[in-house]
Amino acid sequence: MESIKRLFCIVLLNITFFPSYSQIDTIMSSSVQELLKVKPKNTLISLLNTEVVTASNSAEKLGDTPASIMVITAEQIQRRGYRNMLEVMQDLPQIDLALSYGDELMKTYFRGYRTDLGSPFLVMIDGIIYNNLYFNQVNIWGAFPLSNVERIEVVFGPASSIYGANAFMGVINVITKKTIQQQRSLNLTGALTSSTNGYTTADMNFFYQKNKFRFSLTGRMENGNTNQFIDPNDGFWLKDKYLADKKLWGDMVNNPDLAGKYSSPIRHRAVDARLYVDKLELGLQYFHTDNGYGNVYPADALTPNGKWMQP
Repeated sequence: MESIKRLFCIVLLNITFFPSYSQIDTIMSSSVQELLKVKPKNTLISLLNTEVVTASNSAEKLGDTPASIMVITAEQIQRRGYRNMLEVMQDLPQIDLALSYGDELMKTYFRGYRTDLGSPFLVMIDGIIYNNLYFNQVNIWGAFPLSNVERIEVVFGPASSIYGANAFMGVINVITKKTIQQQRSLNLTGALTSSTNGYTTADMNFFYQKNKFRFSLTGRMENGNTNQFIDPNDGFWLKDKYLADKKLWGDMVNNPDLAGKYSSPIRHRAVDARLYVDKLELGLQYFHTDNGYGNVYPADALTPNGKWMQP
């Protein structure tokens, strides 16, 4: 009799607190129906249908490209707070940057390829190569504006059959804005950031559009000093005590422009003007980079805050 009462209680609890199979089916079907109503902005299908031009040097869908390619959009650049191209590249897989902030600014190791001379990949803006003709370096990388970027396409792997021998490890192609939303004729985008210790970056884009006429003007300015984001005293050969040592430099340490403490000013300037009339495009670009000595040279052998000789 006791066992019958216990069995009855168990059945009653199951009926009261646990739904039946039909109830579970109803709950699951309603949940699936709610999920189907949600349409994510970046679905796999929409991403695969993204149009790219770098992999084959012609427009095609991302899912049809015969190469491994990554696309960084203007929305991602703004959301992640990138201030320059160096910060964009530091977030990419298979790319390692050794930042010296000197005359060469950086050393890039692309997909494990390490070399002391040149870069094993090409950097382009709208399909135009910006690598140095002699060493294949990208000396103006730090001055690239970001406010007029539509997307950045990165091809991982050999692309020499399309872009020549210098693209044997990959290609980075910066695609700029060619138009704006049709309901707007004027657009101003940009970002102005200033750190508490005085390092300032300004990057602005002005875009005007009316019928077949379009005009884009982009400017970038970067002012600061390397010692505002690195501590030179962390490196043994960059300690201020060497720059202030009269046994090494004599009375030169009394001149703050030549010795006394670590200093490496950064001055980047860029102007990009574009005029579009229907399919005709005219452009003018100006880049100026000044990275100083950076942390390349030891303070006991050379004054890093000294000035380069001007011709």
